Amino acid sequence: MLGEWYRRGIGCGADFNRAFKYYKRATELGDATAHQHLADMYEKGAGIHRDEGMAFLYYRKAAEKGNATGSATVPDGKGGRTPINTLERAFFWYHQAALQGFQPAQFAISGMYRTGAGVPVDPVMADKWAQAAS
Repeated sequence: MLGEWYRRGIGCGADFNRAFKYYKRATELGDATAHQHLADMYEKGAGIHRDEGMAFLYYRKAAEKGNATGSATVPDGKGGRTPINTLERAFFWYHQAALQGFQPAQFAISGMYRTGAGVPVDPVMADKWAQAAS
């Protein structure tokens, strides 16, 4: 992806403005990973002004398109992002990422089953997801 090359400076000097332009175009074409990278740029203020609301919007769009990092990031509420307001919705997004093999989400799902956060307590499922995360 061209945006990634410019963001990292692969084969050229790092150019966040060009990276943003190519990521933005890729999001318009529906690329889930580009949504996630654009969210990262907004969250960190990399080449653009920091905007937590836009970061959350693009993480959510990435999640809706099946991006594991986006799915795991949406329920976090870290870094000033708007957290999902119910544990059930948080479970939904973590589960989407966990099914794709994203270890932090698998670990989060394990903890939710173990404590009954957003789902009924289920030690068998907690162990299953903990094992998947290791």
